[in-house]
Amino acid sequence: MQKIKGDPAAANDPAPPPDTVAIHDPDRWCWPHSTAMTGSEIDTFTARLARFTDKGLIQIDAESLADKLVQRDRDSDDRALCLECTHLTGYGVTSWRCGNWQAAKVAHRARDNQLPADLVQQLQRCDGFRESVIKSQTKSIS
Repeated sequence: MQKIKGDPAAANDPAPPPDTVAIHDPDRWCWPHSTAMTGSEIDTFTARLARFTDKGLIQIDAESLADKLVQRDRDSDDRALCLECTHLTGYGVTSWRCGNWQAAKVAHRARDNQLPADLVQQLQRCDGFRESVIKSQTKSIS
């Protein structure tokens, strides 16, 4: 008689108990299995939303940027927004300034360190960037 390789269980055997870890994992159907955000991504999104609105962005723009950063984190993109930097000071479009303007190379004199709104909201690589607590709180899923 020849042994057939395959599933050793018979068709009428009871099903094995489900993996309890998988049942209790609320992120089991989230990224990378779908586009849904994980719990840590939602926490980071919420923290970013609060920071961006605290810096003077309107809610809809803040949500749009925070959502763009979720994708940036998933793609392991190393660019950052000025809004994520600890050196950004001011509130609102007309008062944003870079506190590390020399390293960032955005001005020649301290009085010229005011930043345009388009630059503050654009993903970029900056020599003067210092990540805020928001980004370092979470790590992307491998």
